[in-house]
Amino acid sequence: MKHNLLILFAVSFIFVSHLCISEDELEYIALAQDMNNRFVNEVQNKYGLLLYGSGVKMLYHTKDSIVNFSHHGVLSRNELRRLLIEISMKYINEINNNVELIPYLDNSPFLPENLTLNIYPTSQEGKQLFYPDYCAGEMYKGNLYFVAEDELNPFGPAKVDEKESYDQACQIVFHQSKIK
Repeated sequence: MKHNLLILFAVSFIFVSHLCISEDELEYIALAQDMNNRFVNEVQNKYGLLLYGSGVKMLYHTKDSIVNFSHHGVLSRNELRRLLIEISMKYINEINNNVELIPYLDNSPFLPENLTLNIYPTSQEGKQLFYPDYCAGEMYKGNLYFVAEDELNPFGPAKVDEKESYDQACQIVFHQSKIK
């Protein structure tokens, strides 16, 4: 009986909350999903990354976005940095140049601090990588993190956990691209 009441409450909540969403909010959600889908398709095609998951923190307006990708194959710190910077710049440019979405941004312009971007390299077989290889490149709150896990203690603290600011990373990527 208690289980049935819980299910009835959950279904009622979903139904009522759906009724509370205005046409304007539905349009905004569709615009955000459309932009995100185009972005993910372009990134997957250009960089060969696989979408691992994505989401948008929104309640009437977009506050933050998160996009996670996986990559089959080892990536160096420089490769992870370049991917994180190029992909984040693309996302930020897309959202800030979408005139239909701008009114729905909580923070305009949308900044690197509003985007969480993760790239998880795996072995060619799709298995987790361990030190000395990086198992994650992350952009979070305006900083980039590079992580390598200890194979002997995969649930413990990372063997390598390096951090650099978004601005430092941009300068490094710019400098490295001038050298090539």
